[in-house]
Amino acid sequence: NAHLLREHSRRTGQPIAAISPFHDAPDEEIQKKLHKWSYYDFRVMPSVLELSEGARVLLKQNLWVEAGLMNGALVHVVGYMWPEGGDPYSDNPALQTPLCVFVKFDDIKLGEDEAGRPRPFFPNDPARGKWVPIFRQRVSSTAEEHLYRENYPLTLAWALTHWKAQGMTLERVRVH
Repeated sequence: NAHLLREHSRRTGQPIAAISPFHDAPDEEIQKKLHKWSYYDFRVMPSVLELSEGARVLLKQNLWVEAGLMNGALVHVVGYMWPEGGDPYSDNPALQTPLCVFVKFDDIKLGEDEAGRPRPFFPNDPARGKWVPIFRQRVSSTAEEHLYRENYPLTLAWALTHWKAQGMTLERVRVH
C-alpha cells in the first residue's frame, strides 16, 4: 500500500500528507516511552498516517453503521480541512494536522429528504453528495493504563489481506 501511495503521488502530482497522532499520557515518564508502543498497542491506530487526495482507504471503526460508515467501508480521500493558517509544514504542531479528512463513499445512506431523495452530507453542494468528513478518533492503549492516541481511523486499501476482504462485495479483485 505504501508503494502504491507513492506511485499514485508521482502519477497525479498529489502530495502525501504524513499525519501524526496526538497522545494523552498521564505523566512525562510515559510520554518519553511512546516510541516503544506499537500500532497494535493502540487498537491498530497508526502512529503516522500517510494519505494523499485520490488514495483508496478503508475505514477502520464503526462511526455510523446505519449510514454505511463502518469498519471495512472502502472510500477515496478527496480533501482535507486545515485549521486557519495550517499546513503539514507549519512550525506550530497544532497546525500540522487537518481538522478532518474528507472521503467519498461509493455507497452511503444518510436517509432521505422531505421529497424522498437521498440526503447528502452537504445539502447545498450536489457535487459533494457522497462526501463525508472523518474526524480524529481517540483510542486507549492496551499496553498502558490512561494512555490514549488520537488519529484518523483510516488505512490505505489498494491491497487488502484475505481476512479483511472476506465477506466484502468488491467490484473487481486481483489475487496474488
